[in-house]
Amino acid sequence: MNTTTDSWIAEFFSSIDHMDAEAFAGHFSSSGHFRFANHPPLEGPGAIAAGAQGIFGLLTGIRHEVLKSWQAAGDILVEGVVHYHRAADDRQMAYPFLSVFEFEQGPTSPVKSYRVFVDSHELFLPPVD
Repeated sequence: MNTTTDSWIAEFFSSIDHMDAEAFAGHFSSSGHFRFANHPPLEGPGAIAAGAQGIFGLLTGIRHEVLKSWQAAGDILVEGVVHYHRAADDRQMAYPFLSVFEFEQGPTSPVKSYRVFVDSHELFLPPVD
């Protein structure tokens, strides 16, 4: 990777880690798609911001730990661990993830498609007593 791409990745995940739905959605093109795990895809910054806010509402904190990133044919792949702090029961969880980014006009331009592959189903389960 190069410093521009690495900086973009850090900025992108920082918008999520600060639970700033508008900043997160601001990375997408007007017709951009976001798919989180096995949830239905969201299209456009408005729907993406609303979906992100729904996830953020379950949490008191989130942190992405980037382990490795690759660039291929103008796309970026990021492997890491996401750390969630669930609001419902104060439970902390960590899951490996792989994110795939496709861009309108190459890396760091508006995101055309962002797909997150993670098994985070426990995040959505009822609180543990």
